[in-house]
Amino acid sequence: MHLANFIELCQTFKMNGVSNDAIRLRLFPFSLKDRAKSWLVSLPPNSITTWNDLAQKFLSKLFFPAKAAKLREEINNFYQFEEREITKKVDGVHELDAISMLSAQVATLTKQYSSSSYADASHM
Repeated sequence: MHLANFIELCQTFKMNGVSNDAIRLRLFPFSLKDRAKSWLVSLPPNSITTWNDLAQKFLSKLFFPAKAAKLREEINNFYQFEEREITKKVDGVHELDAISMLSAQVATLTKQYSSSSYADASHM
């Protein structure tokens, strides 16, 4: 995501006679911080000469192949649990998940409607 956002930002301006690679290579260090910045600074001078080389090294160093494989597996094996957690405790407060909350509201409205319809019919 970081690289996609960075490329999108770099595409917002052009400089005469300056390649996209040069712009990206020059600006990329300013997009980094913490561990990523330390990694880039630790590289030997002139060890990266193209944007593709930098992007590939960045991804292999900071987005490990095992992590990518695990995420890919999670996406491929995505499924929804049959049983839903009704509430969860957040900072000492119980919160309903959105679907459980909506289901409860529909049930309450249905019950209220049924009660009022029955009451209206009995007064006729």
